[in-house]
Amino acid sequence: MSATDRRRSFTDHQRLFMAYIRDPDRSPAPSDIEKCRIDLYRELIFNNMESFLSKNFPVLRRLTGDVCWMALVQDFFSEHRCKS
Repeated sequence: MSATDRRRSFTDHQRLFMAYIRDPDRSPAPSDIEKCRIDLYRELIFNNMESFLSKNFPVLRRLTGDVCWMALVQDFFSEHRCKS
């Protein structure tokens, strides 16, 4: 396997991994990672994002109920593409 093929394979694997992390309802988990491990990783990242958003948008957080807030966070988490 060439270096280019290995990079492409790694990049493809990263995309599959992050697609599941962002939106497990619409993307399958990579088959070579234990589900409990990837779900733990997803929970850690999601909770960090939720905490970041709560601290930066405290009024919005107070005005929305828990269910609505978590739906907003999940939508942001699954759709927003960070640039840095």
